[in-house]
Amino acid sequence: MGAIFLLFLLGFVMLRLSSFLLAASTLVFSTAWALKPRPFIQGGLGGSTTSIKHMFGDFCTHSREGYGTLDDGPNLDGHIIIGARFAEKRFFVSPYAEVRLNAYNQKFTVPLVSEANFYWRGRRLQYSTHPFFHVTAKPSFYTFGFGAYIGYTFDALKPYLRLGLASQNIGYEFSHGLTRYTADKMMHSFCWGVGATYGLSHNLSLDASLLFASKEQKPLILQHGATSGLFGKVIVAPFRRATTNVSVGLRYTFGA
Repeated sequence: MGAIFLLFLLGFVMLRLSSFLLAASTLVFSTAWALKPRPFIQGGLGGSTTSIKHMFGDFCTHSREGYGTLDDGPNLDGHIIIGARFAEKRFFVSPYAEVRLNAYNQKFTVPLVSEANFYWRGRRLQYSTHPFFHVTAKPSFYTFGFGAYIGYTFDALKPYLRLGLASQNIGYEFSHGLTRYTADKMMHSFCWGVGATYGLSHNLSLDASLLFASKEQKPLILQHGATSGLFGKVIVAPFRRATTNVSVGLRYTFGA
């Protein structure tokens, strides 16, 4: 009897939940349709600079020699963006998805932790890096991103604030003699910036933007290529990667 009651109660809850989800989805789609969605596609070119900062000074017992701070660029890249613009009077929000192709595949070196013992001293993380060995990091040619434009319409000019998340795979490699350690890890960076579109015709507009991204990579353990763990651990020291990107593109808006 108790089992039947529980099944009845579960069915009632599922029915109420499905009704609520149906009503909520209907409200969301009807509201979105009332805001007159305008899908768009954009392609363009840009240039980016990258800065790699290693956590030395109070964070590390080893000197800066051999690593320091790397500033690279500008490097050419291309992008394809698809999205939709939802407008209410002069305000608009445009969610988007982006694929960015890097014409130059940058490599940089990261210090290798000589002792696998991280400990906190006050509020600061302490560790030691190796004076001779380092890890080579190689970002992939492509970067995926998504986010939203939030802006205001001044006739043909539409300035906006851009917020999003960019994801890029980075391959790490350390070789010493016949020993080789590797790892692949996605770096997810919060990005923000400003820009504007200017209407050239009824459907075509010119877009220009300035975008910043920053991410601190935590210590990463590399695995041996053949037998994981046989030769001990290889740990990549933490570092911060910051990117500045300037891009220009043409945007075609459907049904504008």
